[in-house]
Amino acid sequence: MIPGGYKGSDLPAPVLFMLEKLKNYKIEAKVTTSAGKTLNLIFNGTRCGYINSDVLRRNGVLGYHFRTWGNSPNDACPPNLANNLIQTFCDRHKCVASDLVMHNGKGEKNKDRTFLIIKNPDVAVRVLLQEFGIIQNVF
Repeated sequence: MIPGGYKGSDLPAPVLFMLEKLKNYKIEAKVTTSAGKTLNLIFNGTRCGYINSDVLRRNGVLGYHFRTWGNSPNDACPPNLANNLIQTFCDRHKCVASDLVMHNGKGEKNKDRTFLIIKNPDVAVRVLLQEFGIIQNVF
């Protein structure tokens, strides 16, 4: 269930549940760095999210990857969305604010960047399946 080479924090039950569901749709968790502390979610060779210590520390299941938001793909949200990120995401994906947490990056590399974490495993699965056209938005 947990990919070989993963050396990060223990994965809580909601994350394991999400990973098992995603496997049914060929979305796989892979370790892609030598440190082994981040799991990247991959669908047909395309990165679609991540799980790292920041995600887990904030009781999340998935660090959202902004692949389809008009800019080049990035883990940080486009700067023009940062001030209204939660509401914009909820409107787009028909979820509620309590399903999400946003956080501002720290350190030199991330200090001006905003990241989005999905806390609800069912929402995380639905969002990824919708974004890759595996299911249609039913709301």
